[in-house]
Amino acid sequence: MARKNSDQENETVTLDGVLGEFRDALKEEIQASRIFESSNAVDLKNGKRFAKVGNNYQYLFEIDNALNLPGDTPGDLLVPQKPPISIIIVSIEGLAITISIPEDIGNFVPSARLKSNLTYLMNILIERIENYSNKPNPVGERIRGANTVSGSEINIELQEEYNEYQKRAIESSIGRDTTFIWGPPGTGKTQTIGEIGFQLYKRNRAILLVSHTNTAVDQAILRIGGKIPDDDLEKGKAIRVGDPKDKRLIDHPNLLLQTHVDRRSKTLTKKRYELNQELEKKVILILGITKFIDLHEWVESSKKSIQALINDLKEIKIIEDELITLNTRFSLAEKKRAFYQKATVYADQLNDKFIREAKLGNDIVILKKEVKQTEQTLKSIADEISKHKQVLDEIKSTGLLFRKWKGLPAIEDQEFRIQVLEVEYGELGLQLDQLRSRLIEMQIEHNRIIQTIEWYRAKHGGLPDELKKLVSEHDELILGIEQEIRKNEELSNSYRSNLEESLKAKLKVLQEFGLVDNIP
Repeated sequence: MARKNSDQENETVTLDGVLGEFRDALKEEIQASRIFESSNAVDLKNGKRFAKVGNNYQYLFEIDNALNLPGDTPGDLLVPQKPPISIIIVSIEGLAITISIPEDIGNFVPSARLKSNLTYLMNILIERIENYSNKPNPVGERIRGANTVSGSEINIELQEEYNEYQKRAIESSIGRDTTFIWGPPGTGKTQTIGEIGFQLYKRNRAILLVSHTNTAVDQAILRIGGKIPDDDLEKGKAIRVGDPKDKRLIDHPNLLLQTHVDRRSKTLTKKRYELNQELEKKVILILGITKFIDLHEWVESSKKSIQALINDLKEIKIIEDELITLNTRFSLAEKKRAFYQKATVYADQLNDKFIREAKLGNDIVILKKEVKQTEQTLKSIADEISKHKQVLDEIKSTGLLFRKWKGLPAIEDQEFRIQVLEVEYGELGLQLDQLRSRLIEMQIEHNRIIQTIEWYRAKHGGLPDELKKLVSEHDELILGIEQEIRKNEELSNSYRSNLEESLKAKLKVLQEFGLVDNIP
């Protein structure tokens, strides 16, 4: 239970029970990290660029001492004679570190330094604990046994050969709302996860696959992608988000997020160009339409006398044809203005969604980092529990005299240590599930906003700022057409008036000669 404490100048959140203990432990860890902060820049040497994934470049550096940092950890790369560069740690294997850089800094980098913020994620985690301490966590309740797991294993016909335990894991994952899969290295967990992902794909169900290492995610997405048809991969049915470590993913561009971003951008740009080209052709066709009226069977002796009238009439026809074209353009422009006005109303409503989408995107990145940090902490606690249990087994297998001689603790003390660590492990696992639940909620909302923005782009042919510019240009176009129409109408009326007066005068002469009966 969380409550506000107003006794302090800065209002803080008071946490009871497990959450309070967890926050206190994080604060102690932050204090310890700050002592180490002044010397947390790591020397890197012999950096080599070995791959380009999406818009980022991957470099492999050597380090003098082993590091304990999870994949996807952010940091700053300090290269001589360059400003700090924001990077992402892809993986650390022994005394080799792979990092992803948003710019090309050359084929070879002799030396550099890597600086990471050891307390940033812990401070964010404390803030999350305080902000969401009162929210329900049904998934966490199921995991710790407070709520009942629902569903049951379903029989699935699998095309590949799996052992009994793998098959049960797959059928349980599809049929139940919570399933744990455990096994030592080499027992087929990644193969099983790949089949689970494929079975969810076949059932049109979504899956979010995360791990504390980039390698695990890469292997799983390769398994899943290898089962999905190429047509669906081109549609983005399976996408690797982030910086992959496995070089095989370079040979599978349809699994990379950047491939789909670039592809859709090119498609939209090409479509807009084709529409503009078609519009220009239609305008030229409309402007090229003219109507000519032939004058027939004039008396041969009258051609010379009425040549001026013919010239005036031709001029009127040219002007009237131009008026027809202008009025057609004006009508089309008015219809398009109504479309733009409606689009502008939607654009004003969409601005808030752009702001929300940017904030959600940033929050999702931060929350993913928190999840990975918490997973790393859980693994550390699990390792420590395993070590203490080994010591306990040794204590139980030796006599009292031998234990005292080796300086081993009492059985009760060792068991108490293990119990404390196991409680801490369970409480931290509960917090991890809360973080994952929040991450899913934020990603769902983020996807909905992206869909709304894409719908707007597809329906109105651009984003709000682009449309506002088009509206302004279109209003100027309509004003110019209106001015041309008025100018041509005045000119046409002037020519017509002069022509009518001239015709009446000439017909009157013809009437006097008896060539016509009446003058209209």
